[in-house]
Amino acid sequence: MKNLFALILLLICSSSLVDAADPILGLWKKSDGQATIQITIEEGKLVGRVTAAKDTTRTHDTKNPDPKLRNRKIIGLPVVWGFYKKDGKWEGGRVYDSSNGKTYQGKIWLEGSDKMMMRGFKGVSLLGRSAEWYRVK
Repeated sequence: MKNLFALILLLICSSSLVDAADPILGLWKKSDGQATIQITIEEGKLVGRVTAAKDTTRTHDTKNPDPKLRNRKIIGLPVVWGFYKKDGKWEGGRVYDSSNGKTYQGKIWLEGSDKMMMRGFKGVSLLGRSAEWYRVK
């Protein structure tokens, strides 16, 4: 029983260390300066939440198509979720654009240590658009 407990503890610690070492983790600012997001890993999936927004007059998610969600505050709002890592890129998740209330499929990857690319699309990646994010130091 002691060995089983030790093995479970080792697996939990190892998993946390792998997540903590991922270079995508941290604070990122969109190239147009409109938002800053904190990228974390929760339950093995990538999550990004707004930590700052340039437009301080819009404090809530008023453009959300679901009226029940329009009272969510922009700061803390999850705008990236559900991504899993595959071949050095993050895919299979969703990207939410609070400026228009639309949710897109997405891909995220790093270009160097301080530039993150995020592509949102509906159905086919070729028909989407990309955004550049830069690491906040």
